[in-house]
Amino acid sequence: WLEKEKAKRAMVVYVLGWIITLIILMPVIYARRSLV
Repeated sequence: WLEKEKAKRAMVVYVLGWIITLIILMPVIYARRSLV
């Protein structure tokens, strides 16, 4: 079951990375869109 736990942890890290990326990118995209 250790491999399954490791896979689950990898998924959590992957999802968290995506969320952080979106949080960082959203203001940039929004500002750029408002400039146009």
